[in-house]
Amino acid sequence: MKRSVALAAWGEEGLLLVKRPEEDPEFPGVYGLPAVSQEEGESLEEAARRVAREKLSTEVRLRYPVAFGREERPGHTLELWVYEADLLFPQACPSPGRARPTTPPSASAAPRTSRRRPGRAPCAAASTWR
Repeated sequence: MKRSVALAAWGEEGLLLVKRPEEDPEFPGVYGLPAVSQEEGESLEEAARRVAREKLSTEVRLRYPVAFGREERPGHTLELWVYEADLLFPQACPSPGRARPTTPPSASAAPRTSRRRPGRAPCAAASTWR
């Protein structure tokens, strides 16, 4: 059994999606929610925050889990939890497979979110839901 956690991360321009690498064996070039595999001893919330750090190079304010699913895949069963979250700082899009550390502004900065404004993709590695 493999357990993964994904983020439905809302930013100023909408829902953030990431593009999987073209050489991905399961879903090459497909856009989807950023996700990580849960590590041993890691809570779902810790894994959700790690998605933000490692995949989006930012921090998030977690809201709550919004979805759970189980899927049979070749060689294993995948359990996937999806957490809704707000991006706290502008994301600096990492290169595929590598997170780029950023220095976020003051933690007291209020997150800016809007679901009514469609936006442009913040960088080539990510897109927003329109």
